[in-house]
Amino acid sequence: MKILSIEFTPNWSWGLIFTEISKRLNVEFERTFINKGNIINTSGVDMVFAQNVTLLKKFQERLRTVCRMGGNYNFDGAGKLEPLLHEMAKCYCIVATNKKLYEIAKAVNENVYLIPNGLDLDEWKPISDNVKRPFTVGFCGNIITPQYREYKGYDLVERACGNARVKLQTALYQDKQIPHDKMRELFYSQIDCIVHPTLGEGCSNTLMEAAACGIPIITTEVAGFHGELMKHGEDVLFCNRTINSIQKAVMLLRKDKKLRKKLALGARAFAEKHHDINTIAKQYEIIFSECVKKSKTVSPAVRFFSITSTPQKTTAMFAVNGGKPQSRQYPAGYAKDKMRETIINEYLTARAG
Repeated sequence: MKILSIEFTPNWSWGLIFTEISKRLNVEFERTFINKGNIINTSGVDMVFAQNVTLLKKFQERLRTVCRMGGNYNFDGAGKLEPLLHEMAKCYCIVATNKKLYEIAKAVNENVYLIPNGLDLDEWKPISDNVKRPFTVGFCGNIITPQYREYKGYDLVERACGNARVKLQTALYQDKQIPHDKMRELFYSQIDCIVHPTLGEGCSNTLMEAAACGIPIITTEVAGFHGELMKHGEDVLFCNRTINSIQKAVMLLRKDKKLRKKLALGARAFAEKHHDINTIAKQYEIIFSECVKKSKTVSPAVRFFSITSTPQKTTAMFAVNGGKPQSRQYPAGYAKDKMRETIINEYLTARAG
């Protein structure tokens, strides 16, 4: 089985998780990382896996496509929603990363799964830290644009920490970015809690990693998968997106060591229940296998670019499932519907073989 995986970047977010998933599957993956303007050729593979719904515009294949819904950001405005839903409806299946996204997907596609992100929990585990240091708050995220900075709530965290007179340590995308395999050592081992006052998430890698490392979490109730399932006072402290609310939560954790310990243990238990990469990989393996199996019996999409006729022959230019354009000659007067039927039969015969 050969799968084309279409992604944004290999060294942040989903790209890191997919690297771990691919190690655990007996599948040949061809990974493509998107640059602006790229249109992807999907021929020569058994199926396509797209990191996020926004990548569907980069290729035409749908029947053999498993598409992941990575985050809530793309579905926060009605104007953004309709074009995405139209393309999602055509895919073999959708993988949502939280309940909100699951319900959105289910409205347009019957074949929907809810699968959070995952980590190697033997590697990502609580850190023994006996070094004395000032109470330190951590912030991790992508804030390279003003929109992302606002969405993740960085300025709120910075001002809250300033008001509370506590140290703020950051791990930011592209800005002196810490290699992922050094994050436990150089970031999570240096902080006493993580603050993530987001406007919305799919399944946050930051919160997942913090939970796995047993780091107390302060976040919002709209923090995607974790906002939906974590419980205030048990494995998380929920805050509002205000400086005052964040400051109060930080100051509470600074003075209450028992609460920090309780939240740390609760967060780790949450990670063990929901974020084991081995379980996640098996779920994807089942979906991929079913997609490839189904594609062998489902008629492909045939797009004709041109049909030209002479007294001797008819020549058609077409593509199957968004693949490379092909040229085929038929007897003179051969009807377009007959061409389509012939192309589909040849495709299904080849797939079955």
